[in-house]
Amino acid sequence: MRHLHPLLRLIIWVGIMAALTLLCMLVWTLCVGTSVSPSVPALKWLQFGQMICTFAIPALCIAWISSSKPFEWLQIDRLPDLRTAIWAVAIMLIAIPGINMLTHWNEGMQLPAFLSGLEQWMRAQEDAAAVLTEQFLATEGVGGLLINIGLMAVMPAIAEELTFRGALQSFFPKRLPHTAIWVTAFVFSAVHLQFYGFVPRLLLGAMFGYMLLLTRSLWVPILMHLVNNTLAVLAHYFTADTESSALDPSLDAPTHWLDTLGYGDTLWLGLLSAATATAMIAYLLYMQRTTQRG
Repeated sequence: MRHLHPLLRLIIWVGIMAALTLLCMLVWTLCVGTSVSPSVPALKWLQFGQMICTFAIPALCIAWISSSKPFEWLQIDRLPDLRTAIWAVAIMLIAIPGINMLTHWNEGMQLPAFLSGLEQWMRAQEDAAAVLTEQFLATEGVGGLLINIGLMAVMPAIAEELTFRGALQSFFPKRLPHTAIWVTAFVFSAVHLQFYGFVPRLLLGAMFGYMLLLTRSLWVPILMHLVNNTLAVLAHYFTADTESSALDPSLDAPTHWLDTLGYGDTLWLGLLSAATATAMIAYLLYMQRTTQRG
């Protein structure tokens, strides 16, 4: 099967994802019943199952189908060194105000009048996602916080990066790295179905893709994804009682004081953040190209 055409392997991969997702939904329905309004714990179990069945297992399966060295194909066969990990975390932290700036801009998007029906539907989807995310994050104990970090930070970071940067980005020819990164980032943003965070999530996905290109270790974008989502969970936990919240699509979590950095009175910080993060990645790409030529 490793000699199959990439398009056929892609179809097989999508088929595995669809089959396992349906199986997950079936098992979940049999366990919790067909209630119109399932409980939050039940929905958390569903998300857990989807992370495993929709993302993690299919990515591992297609890696095994595609290569005799599946871990190498997914680029999870080696850990980054400490210096690389520090660079990755620094870039992620520096980029946050810029992400907030783009999120704020994206949230103000307005469609033409003849698309008002579509815009109302998109807004309704965003509001529903915001309510569900708030319910998921609502917890008072340390145990609940750890569960939320595992479910909304650790698992998405690993499972989604296995699927998008690990598997999907690997389907593209090595001679087309930028195409691979941007197409993967587009798909990554689109599947979240959060339209008013599409642009920041697209750029976030591209940043993860370029860091994989630079380091050849999937653990680097996994680490950055983990830092991004963990900060969102912690921000909600420590400020939920004192500040109002609304969905921040780029962080997969409700917004709080941390998410206001980068727009309004701190717009300058958002511009500086975006420019600095871009410059850091551009510098690393330049150094890599210079080293390869040398």
